[in-house]
Amino acid sequence: MLSILHTFLKWPIYDFLLEKYGKTTSGKIVKEKGYNGKGGHILREEKGDAIIYQYSFRMNNKSYFGDSQSSDYNINDTINIIYLENFPGINRPKYYLYK
Repeated sequence: MLSILHTFLKWPIYDFLLEKYGKTTSGKIVKEKGYNGKGGHILREEKGDAIIYQYSFRMNNKSYFGDSQSSDYNINDTINIIYLENFPGINRPKYYLYK
């Protein structure tokens, strides 16, 4: 039961924390990460599935990654990211929270 609650409530809670306490930094689009609609990822566009991109940023000499949630990027583009200072692994593209 707890794992089901965690699955459904994790991102709404993270989004709340990011909006309230998040810090902003810049990252780079590093690779394609296409979604196949079945819970997995593909590397190339197939059957009309949009390619989305993964970003990377560095904090405290460590690399963190996230999903750009968009197909409007190219490799090496800059993206603004919002993250939790004490938990940089919790991050989102800044535009995602402020649509």
